[in-house]
Amino acid sequence: MPVFEQQTFEKTTVRIDGQHYKACEFRECVLDFRGGPVQFDQCHFIGCTIQVDNPGLNVLRFLRIMHNVYPEGPGMVETLLDSAVRRPLG
Repeated sequence: MPVFEQQTFEKTTVRIDGQHYKACEFRECVLDFRGGPVQFDQCHFIGCTIQVDNPGLNVLRFLRIMHNVYPEGPGMVETLLDSAVRRPLG
């Protein structure tokens, strides 16, 4: 995985899949995420947005369906998101 260290990205779209960013700063960028691995260590984000496409968008669509269609869905989706935010992924 390519590593970017101490770089500043400003007012651009950055395709983040398959990259490792260390101590980078993102200013007013669009973070283009398509579902691949990405790693951020000690990075800063100022005025950025996230754009999700392809496999990543499919994940979001699936979660929306599960959340909105099935009575158990909201609890399942919330558990998954809680796990993703609070526990190490593996």
